[in-house]
Amino acid sequence: MATPTLTWYPLGVVSCWSGATVLPTETVKALILDNSYSYDKTHEFVNDVVAAEHDGSGYSRSLCSGVAVGLGGGGLSAVVDLDDTVFPSVGTGTNPVRYVAVYAEVTDDTDSPLLFVMDIGQNITPAGALLTAAWPTGGVASIKNQTASLDPDAPSVFQAVEGESNGTSWVTMLSGIAGGARVIRSVIFHNAVGAPEGVELRLSDGTNDLTLLHDTAVADKETLAALPTGYRFTLPDENWSIAMRLDGASGTDVNWYVGFENG
Repeated sequence: MATPTLTWYPLGVVSCWSGATVLPTETVKALILDNSYSYDKTHEFVNDVVAAEHDGSGYSRSLCSGVAVGLGGGGLSAVVDLDDTVFPSVGTGTNPVRYVAVYAEVTDDTDSPLLFVMDIGQNITPAGALLTAAWPTGGVASIKNQTASLDPDAPSVFQAVEGESNGTSWVTMLSGIAGGARVIRSVIFHNAVGAPEGVELRLSDGTNDLTLLHDTAVADKETLAALPTGYRFTLPDENWSIAMRLDGASGTDVNWYVGFENG
């Protein structure tokens, strides 16, 4: 029997953390994607995936009920959960069914953020019958407190730091460590509120600077993934750091997030 796998969209996580999407008060819906879909971590809104939406007769998107955020693991973690989602009638389409994607409905497909997607694990050819998306027991996401999340002796563990900047001075986002390297996997900026702002990003060893972004615009309420897909940067020792600043003078608050691993 095939084992379903569930994957969150990174920009959907940012949308939740930034307050742009507030669970469980949002209208949350699910849609079915066929086997032509290919997951991409840069997919942000429904219109990024709608080309692969199932086209069988009788099919329509389904409202997700029971969306809740609460405590789990004996009160040590925050858990996002929802009831199993039912599609009453799903007919045969051009391609077999393979995925179920969940999103928060705003106005239309262009501004409704994707949250997560489940790969059913096999192709299914429906014939007008009811289809149920059974979500994992115990929740679709769990965030557990990790008191040692920045422990340099914890290799192979994905970690993150976050902060906020509202000025033109350089702000160190992450520094290297002695005796080992730090591999930066992702850098994300979010303009929380205010006018469009220019963001600058650089790597430095204390003497030499390498500019990664120069006056790159981040519009009001916009999220920018600063590292292209497949790119990684390494801080080889304690002399190296990655820093950012705002290039404009609007005083806009820009939130930042750096994901990394200790090598």
